[in-house]
Amino acid sequence: MKGMATGIQLIGWAGQGAYFGRSILQWLASERARRSLVPAGFWSLSVVGALFMLVYAAFREDWVILLGQMVNLGIYLRNWRLEASQDPRRLSLNALRLLFSAMALALVGAMALSLGLDHSPWMLVGWLGQFIFLTRFPIQWWEAERSGRADLPLLFWQVSLVGSLLLLGYAIWRRDPVIAVSQGFGLLTYGRNWMLFRHQQSDPA
Repeated sequence: MKGMATGIQLIGWAGQGAYFGRSILQWLASERARRSLVPAGFWSLSVVGALFMLVYAAFREDWVILLGQMVNLGIYLRNWRLEASQDPRRLSLNALRLLFSAMALALVGAMALSLGLDHSPWMLVGWLGQFIFLTRFPIQWWEAERSGRADLPLLFWQVSLVGSLLLLGYAIWRRDPVIAVSQGFGLLTYGRNWMLFRHQQSDPA
């Protein structure tokens, strides 16, 4: 049993390793360019990280993290395709609205189910954080479909900061070092990219 728990932790750390890798890659590329950008390899590392984290969250029966990773994986795959294609087929706005509505309904349903089983206020904090955190990639996806480029807009980083703070509190409550370390590191990269965007706006040249 202890060996299985250790294996699950290793799967979680492997997923976070892929996420750390994408964040460091994006951070270094942005620092060199002095603007926030998305380097090659960001979305492929995102897909790898999401697959590992799906397995990790499933074994831990953590519905908050599991649902978030499921939604994100679909968006990562879409951005991976946009990044790889020179002439991508963009989804219509109506199709996007339908997809986002389905995501919201699934999230609300899972939230209601888990809150019925666990009345802790920290569970509500976790779901609120995940809901906010999840909106960052639909925001990014919407912009990507409009522009045909898999970029990360300013609102993505602002929403990431708020959601990450709430998820950090949730992870500490659950005593989950994998998620806590991930959110703690994420706060640094989200804050730095927000600063880079502000620098771009004040000095567009």
